[in-house]
Order: sequence, then C-alpha cells, then structure tokens
Amino acid sequence: MNTLEKEYSVKQLAKMAGVTVKTLHHYDKLGLLQPAFRSSSGYRFYKGEQILRLQQILFYRELEFSLKEIKTILSAPEFSLLQSLEFQRKALANRVDRTLGLLETIDNTIASIRRSKEYEMNVSDLYQGFEAKEAESIRAEAIERWGAKSVKRSETRIRSLGKDGYAEHQKEGKAIYAKLAECIHLPPESARTQELIRQFHEHQRFYWNVDNQGLLGLANLYQQDPRFSRYFEDFACGLADYLADAIVVYCKEALS
Repeated sequence: MNTLEKEYSVKQLAKMAGVTVKTLHHYDKLGLLQPAFRSSSGYRFYKGEQILRLQQILFYRELEFSLKEIKTILSAPEFSLLQSLEFQRKALANRVDRTLGLLETIDNTIASIRRSKEYEMNVSDLYQGFEAKEAESIRAEAIERWGAKSVKRSETRIRSLGKDGYAEHQKEGKAIYAKLAECIHLPPESARTQELIRQFHEHQRFYWNVDNQGLLGLANLYQQDPRFSRYFEDFACGLADYLADAIVVYCKEALS
C-alpha cells in the first residue's frame, strides 16, 4: 500500500516526519495541521492529505517562514501544491549554492591559515642556494633597488604557494637554468636559448612585474655580483655570463 494511502497515529507520523508529538499537537491547536479523523477514544489519525501538508509545513519552516505565514500560504484558495514544491525546490537549491560558496570560502581561509602556520618563510627560504648572510644582504639590496613594497609583495606571493608549491616553483626555475647550461655552447641569440630566456622571464614575473629594463638590471647583476656567479656556476661554468648575454639579446629583440 502506498504511504499516502495509509493511516498513521500521531506517534507514527511524528516518528516518520522527525518531529515530536508535542509539535503535531501544537499544529493541530493552531489549525495548521488537523488530523484526518479522531478515533472514538480521541486519538488523532492522519492520512495522505495531512502527510503532504506536514511536508509543506516542514519545507517552509526550513526556509524560515513563521507558522502564521505558513498557515496563510497553505490556506489560500489559489494554493497549488505543485507550484509550492517548485518554489521550495528553487529556494532550497539557492541555499545549497550559497552554502557551497560559504564552504569554499571557509576551506580557502583554513588552507591559507594552515599554509602560513606550516610555512613561515624566512630569508634563507626565499634565497635558496645562498648563505644566510648573503641572503640577508641580497634582500636588503633588493629593498633598496626595487622598494620594500615590491619585495614584500614578492614574499607574499611565495607564501601563497605554501612550502610544497614554492619548492615546485623553485624546481621549475632550476630546470630552466639546467636547460640553459646545456645550450651554453650555442650563441646567446640562438632560437633555443631565446625560448628559454622567454621562459625565464615568465618565471620571474611570478615574483615581480619585471619589464625589459628590469631584466637588463638582472643581467648586469648576474655578471657583476660574485654571489650570483657562484650560484649559476653550480649549473655550468660561465652560465652567469651566458645568461646575462642572452637576456641582453632578448631585450633588444623585444625593443626592436
């Protein structure tokens, strides 16, 4: 037998709907949900029509309608169960979308907090490959050259990656240097080398909005500063000079 064709006592309906008997008594008292009939002993019994009406009440309560508002809606002559269900479905779907959006925001915030806690970046993290004192010196020079705001913005971007993300980004940079080391026998203007310089440029853009003038500044730094020369020597002898020469060609091509 279909659920809507059965008869239910107040206790049975309360259990099925997940409400209390007291709640059903209260709805009866308000004239919001009256039983289909009462037994000779005065016990309430409900049938299909009342079950559907209770469902409507519970849906509207979920949507935060007051009992008075619900009674007005359900008692209106033009009330349509189908239209009401369609309205409730749309309203609940909108609530789901909003809830999912809020959950995503919460998840992002939690992830951000966890990243910042698990990865407090220090100077040596930012300038991997350099001695601690060298790293501090380079950072101070970067602030003097490009400004504290620019350096802080770069460090914030690195923190946003988290420890693993930053390690992966560093790995990508080292892969470019390794490939340049393989091309050191080629002229700096060779197509292969210039493609790698383009990749180098894009990689640097993550840290700061470096233009061609900024790249030329890096080229000069790589040639003049022995701290960078030693870093690139780990990839190939003379790589600092080769990288600088290739950057000059790249910038001239871009400006021509």
